[in-house]
Amino acid sequence: MDWWSDLWLNEGFASYIQFIGMDKVHPDWKALDFQLTRDVANAMDLDSLISSHPIYIEVERPEDIDQIFDAISYAKGGSILRMLDNFLGEEVFKKGLNIYLRRFSYKNAKSSDLWEALSEASKLAGDNYNVTDVMNSWIFQMNFPELRIKSLNNGQFKVDQVRFLRDQNPDYSKEKFNSSYGYKWYIPFKYNTLKLNDTAKSVEVINATTLAWMKYRNITVDTGSTDYLIKGNTRQYGFYRVNYDDAGWANMIKVLKYNHKVLDVKDRAGLISDVFALANAGRLKEYTTALDVFDYIDADTDYLPWKAASDGINFIPGTLTSTRPAQKKITKYILGKVSTLYEKYGFEDNNDFLERYLQVEIVNLACNNGHIGCLGNSTKLFKDWMEKDTPVPGDFRNLVYYYGIKNSGIEAWDEMFEKFLNNKIASEKTKLLYGLAAIQEPWALERYLDYAISGRQIRPQDASYVFDYVANHNPIGRPVAWNFLKQNWDKIYKMFKDTFFGRIVGSVTSRFTTNYELEKMREFIAEKKPENGQRIIEQSEETIKSTIEWLSKYEEPIDQWLSTKVPAAAA
Repeated sequence: MDWWSDLWLNEGFASYIQFIGMDKVHPDWKALDFQLTRDVANAMDLDSLISSHPIYIEVERPEDIDQIFDAISYAKGGSILRMLDNFLGEEVFKKGLNIYLRRFSYKNAKSSDLWEALSEASKLAGDNYNVTDVMNSWIFQMNFPELRIKSLNNGQFKVDQVRFLRDQNPDYSKEKFNSSYGYKWYIPFKYNTLKLNDTAKSVEVINATTLAWMKYRNITVDTGSTDYLIKGNTRQYGFYRVNYDDAGWANMIKVLKYNHKVLDVKDRAGLISDVFALANAGRLKEYTTALDVFDYIDADTDYLPWKAASDGINFIPGTLTSTRPAQKKITKYILGKVSTLYEKYGFEDNNDFLERYLQVEIVNLACNNGHIGCLGNSTKLFKDWMEKDTPVPGDFRNLVYYYGIKNSGIEAWDEMFEKFLNNKIASEKTKLLYGLAAIQEPWALERYLDYAISGRQIRPQDASYVFDYVANHNPIGRPVAWNFLKQNWDKIYKMFKDTFFGRIVGSVTSRFTTNYELEKMREFIAEKKPENGQRIIEQSEETIKSTIEWLSKYEEPIDQWLSTKVPAAAA
């Protein structure tokens, strides 16, 4: 890269190429699919904030550098390369990279150099795409589009693009970056054409993929028949959300219930991810549309849709407190969806790569929502590990360590902390740190946080993990972490101001759910006036505002919807 402003050229490529490399070695693992629920989902989550930043950002101060080592440079960078690779085609993309790497070997390069090389390759292939025109709107402005698809009832569909923001009432005064594109994008819009048969409860694929270009504008696409419908963003290669009118969502729900396998796993995962993101941002007429989409999930046995479904539905019990009326209902509802697959998989060894990922997702959902058998099995595995040194299967260690400590006392905590100190494997130490955060004694959590900033027992680079695990993964941990942060602010700032300070503050505060907590946070930050970490602190504040609004608007309709799904006695 020529300068830090093009950091994404290094990190975005690394993020994308890791999936390509794995796919070449193990095509049966379908590694490229994993980018959707990892990088794309993480990037969209952060990039839906008004406090986000463009992929390309002018770096003028040393402290600016640390703040762009985030999901925008890494995950969004990799995600737009995925989109670019898809519309150019694999051979053209590789040819363009070959031109780029040969031309700039042992030299520095800029984003524009990459675009020119890819444009040359496209011209040689006869497509003649101007990659610079297409991609500059994706790197020079932050956020991403929401495509709104509306049926015109004549076989045609109007597709509008609007800027997507998570906050329903964003504070535009805090917007630090202007867009010369007016928050319009040059979009490669791909869609499937489908036909529903309500009588037979069946779905037919009419056209698997059609490409239409949205050059900073809205378009209309014609399917040729009033009997057809479209599902936008084929296989989810585009970095955008897709919304439908009421009839469109009703049809998507039917597709999933009639025959979900007519859609690729990425399309199913994308529908679920989109509908929850849109619902949480107030972009749907009814929040419960997201729950109606989710409701088919127990018929699905593929990992990718389950991962998207888990991420979407977990926001609800994760945001509601135990005293909220819908909390007990949502856990019962989720248990009803996972029980059959939990009985199939449990904690048994599974050598199939994709099934193993599905199994881990199901076991986590089961235990986290109080499945008695799941909790009993995790407790036994923990006890065997502590008493007999029987290894816990690697994929379940986070879960087993967490519930083992949660249901034990301080003696078990001290023993596990010794195991942490004596362990030399970084990945295992991170799992142990996660489990240690589950202790249910506030004073023990405070001691744990003190260890994290001592610089002795826990490495400074791992301290942000400890704050995150305590504040966001232990129901009693949030106030403990917040009070500890306030009491030790000066020490923490001095120790981490040039590295992880913003991440620590963000992890402790971003899950606040009340106006009182938000105001206290604002007052404290205003008093301390930290010079570093401001972008992450602003992102945290924006997330809190969004959560508060979510609770005020959607708790009651969610509760009412759940009442139709969960018997009163069970709730």
